[in-house]
Amino acid sequence: MLNALLFASLLGGFARAQLAPSPVPSGPNFELLDNANSSVWSFDGQWGHFSAASPCPSCLAQPDPAQVQDGTWSDTSTEGASATLVFTGVGLSVFNFCPGPIASSDPAAPPILFRSNFSFAIDGKPHGALQLADGCAGGDVYNQLVFTVSGLTNGRHTFTITNNASSSDLLLDFAVAERAPKSVPPPVTTITVPPITSTGTTTSTAPPAGTPTPARPPAASNPPPSSPPPIGATIHTLDNISPQVVLQGPWGTFTAKTPCPDCLVKPDFAQTFDDSYSELSGEGSATISWTGTSIFLYGICPGTVGTAQFVQSFSFSLDGADAGRHASPAGGCAKNVYRQLLFSKTGLSLSAHKLVITNVQDDVFGRTSDLLLDFAVFDSAGVSEPVPPSGPALPPSGPVSGGLPPPSNPPSSPVPSGAGFLLLDDTSPQIVYDDNWGAISQKAPCAKCATHFDFSKLSHGTYHELSKPGSATIQFAGTGVSVYGVCPGTLSPSGQFLQKFTLAVDGQTDSFAGPKGGCSVNVYNQLLFEVTGLPKGQHTATIRNLDSGFTNNPSDLVLDFVVVTTGGLSQPATPALQPSGSGTPSTSESGGTLPPPSNPPASPAAPTGANFRKLDDTSPQIAYDGAWGVISKDAPCASCVTKFDFSQTFKESYHELTTAGTATIAFAGTELYLYGVCPGTLDGGGQFLQVCRIC
Repeated sequence: MLNALLFASLLGGFARAQLAPSPVPSGPNFELLDNANSSVWSFDGQWGHFSAASPCPSCLAQPDPAQVQDGTWSDTSTEGASATLVFTGVGLSVFNFCPGPIASSDPAAPPILFRSNFSFAIDGKPHGALQLADGCAGGDVYNQLVFTVSGLTNGRHTFTITNNASSSDLLLDFAVAERAPKSVPPPVTTITVPPITSTGTTTSTAPPAGTPTPARPPAASNPPPSSPPPIGATIHTLDNISPQVVLQGPWGTFTAKTPCPDCLVKPDFAQTFDDSYSELSGEGSATISWTGTSIFLYGICPGTVGTAQFVQSFSFSLDGADAGRHASPAGGCAKNVYRQLLFSKTGLSLSAHKLVITNVQDDVFGRTSDLLLDFAVFDSAGVSEPVPPSGPALPPSGPVSGGLPPPSNPPSSPVPSGAGFLLLDDTSPQIVYDDNWGAISQKAPCAKCATHFDFSKLSHGTYHELSKPGSATIQFAGTGVSVYGVCPGTLSPSGQFLQKFTLAVDGQTDSFAGPKGGCSVNVYNQLLFEVTGLPKGQHTATIRNLDSGFTNNPSDLVLDFVVVTTGGLSQPATPALQPSGSGTPSTSESGGTLPPPSNPPASPAAPTGANFRKLDDTSPQIAYDGAWGVISKDAPCASCVTKFDFSQTFKESYHELTTAGTATIAFAGTELYLYGVCPGTLDGGGQFLQVCRIC
């Protein structure tokens, strides 16, 4: 449960309170994120960004640059303006500058007060508010703590602060993110390992009963090498990031591309399975689900780093019954031991099983056990797994009702077509997905996925799939929208997928629930939502996957395509349209032939320095109007005619428009430089022109 400290408004009026300066958290587990750090902060609406080198002479509030963090602050009094922070960790504290009253230019008038009316959100969900009618009436307050939250799951989060009134003044200074403890154990002076018993095949080393605790820790040593993992036609490997492996607690998951620079333990990714591992040095567990007759669990025994020794103390349960313990050598491992067999069990019944490994914090000296999980191997005996591809089943949001009804199938729905209708495939740039989705196609299938669909029955042979909470946003222009997906069938011999979604169009939300027992077979062209009668214009629809409420039967959202009732409007879709006369000489509007293409001279390098700030095309300070396409290296446009080298664009992204439209850039400063790409002529002809007006 989140433990949040929120300064909230009183019912019927503002909270008349003044916040005093607060101590700023510091230490190895805290990261300071200044407002000027554009890699984590983004701003939406009219903001000013100021410093000692770039002050605001016309502003009423004048912080002392020597007393704000790094001498910078961001200021807004615009209603609806917001700032969003992306951070990684388990907690966050946000600090503002609260200006005191200033004298009015009219001697007879009372002093001018700076009111506060802010709201907060964590991961898109409202999380309290702060309202101060009199502001800081006693004088300037630096390091004003306006929001703090702890107890978040260890991972990537977003925080948003919004200014709720034009009479409110928001001066943002900095935030401090709290990271989960790193894998750095306390200094070792003495060591003991409790006696270990095991009903599975585990490795343990413990002193005999009655052996006195040594005054010094024993020397580190390595356990004997583990037997190599079994192989065979029915042997399957589950990596630590498999959806069949559910992590609970403050785990860190690291890969060769996303290592942990601050961790003391640094395994060689080349010696891990699929270049990844998950690490836990606190209380927590991992649950492995599979169907088969055996299980082998492998990890890494962390070697001694300097004088720091790491111990291993794990317990196991198999299908709810105690299955033994595992411990490292008494002095820990001398060096990293890869593919260390932590647990094995053979001769199981051919059915679904669950193995839970728990990091045991029972060292008599209070030292932390360090669990590094790499992969598991099991014998499926040819049985498919009842686990969806893009994430494990999440814990239920309420009591499990105890069993599902038999699966049943809804009918496939007809798909409207013809004039006035536009089909958007799931790969359309008009559909933007959050980080949890899997993008799957006939050219890039998902070999590890439990669900498998007939690509010939899918629009363009592609689909996006999500089996954990998440969302996708659809931008369209018209009077209606229909969303189509696939209802995944039940796996053999068991494994039902549920469907529990919502769709919000322009803020109005509808819900969808599939058959209570899921579908018995894959149902294609399943109509998930249909919205008609919208005002003619541009709209935003957000489809969201919810928690099903059943631990082993997640809600599985398979998105195939969308049909827009256009009402004759152009779409904010694929931006680079085929140029007029592609493959033949291009002509002007008056019918004349265009001159040969040529290149303008190279532009001077973009200015740099402490007073210059770059805004990427994706910055919230840039608002787009019209049929723009948002294209990046991670979300390229396969059907676009123009193809640009992302390595030569800023932050590997760009916006493109080939119809009438505008982009508005909000900034505070004295100079502006705007950069773009001039598209080259296509092979065989086809010239792109540039006619823009700037005001």
